[in-house]
Amino acid sequence: MNFVKIHKHPIHGLYTHYEASDESMYLLGSFFSDIRCDNDSVLFFQQWPFDDSQSDSISTNAIHLEKNNHCIYLKSAIQGDNDYNNVELILSDQQFGQLMHNWHEKICKHKPQEIIITYDNNQFIIETN
Repeated sequence: MNFVKIHKHPIHGLYTHYEASDESMYLLGSFFSDIRCDNDSVLFFQQWPFDDSQSDSISTNAIHLEKNNHCIYLKSAIQGDNDYNNVELILSDQQFGQLMHNWHEKICKHKPQEIIITYDNNQFIIETN
């Protein structure tokens, strides 16, 4: 089972990832650390895979996203990031949309201290503490 752990910083209250089972889950943690719980960003990314009027590629501070053939590809957007240059996480547009919906419902609305996102049996699951 793959996972990424994210926590809420005790001083500034922003979410940051701190542990991942592998490089692709680290990319997912970086993505959520970038978008945080900014309502506009969360809503945008929730709709982006299904909105043909939007660009097929977009970047956050650390992650480059591309949509192609009903798949979303996450890659490092940091030049010279040798540890992650050849790593990508591929999600279906449905998985990505559901993950964004769950992030909004479970994280942004309730502001938990700890988050674990797991990937098992072709599903992403968000658990909180």
